[in-house]
Amino acid sequence: MINSKAKGNAGERKWAQFLRDQNLDKNARRNVSSGSTYYKSDVHNSINYNFEVKVGKHFSLPKALKQTQRDAEMAHSKPAIPFHLDGMRDDSWWIVIDAYEWAELIKRNKEPISKAPDREMKWKIQRLVEAAKQVMKIFDS
Repeated sequence: MINSKAKGNAGERKWAQFLRDQNLDKNARRNVSSGSTYYKSDVHNSINYNFEVKVGKHFSLPKALKQTQRDAEMAHSKPAIPFHLDGMRDDSWWIVIDAYEWAELIKRNKEPISKAPDREMKWKIQRLVEAAKQVMKIFDS
């Protein structure tokens, strides 16, 4: 049986690996200072998040929120709680972030389903339609 500190350290390493695997931060790594320095996040990263990583059967969400918010304010970063509960797939993670932060992420990444064609594209489409009509005339003859 693994003790809780070792389990937490392993979870922090796995979260850092997840960030690297997803190409979010190629240098993400577990913060070995345990928050005793200016940099408070459990996982050192360059994406401006203070990660309070939680692994195990359960955790206190209010306590984790309070800790990550306090640490994020000190480090001028954004608070986030990545967690992996016992019984989840090994590579499965969930994350808790502020709803306004989530909304901004969605807004920044939201693209129209179809973009209106520009003038050049419109001209190319018209030429394609005309060419298709000429080909149809050849086959109809």
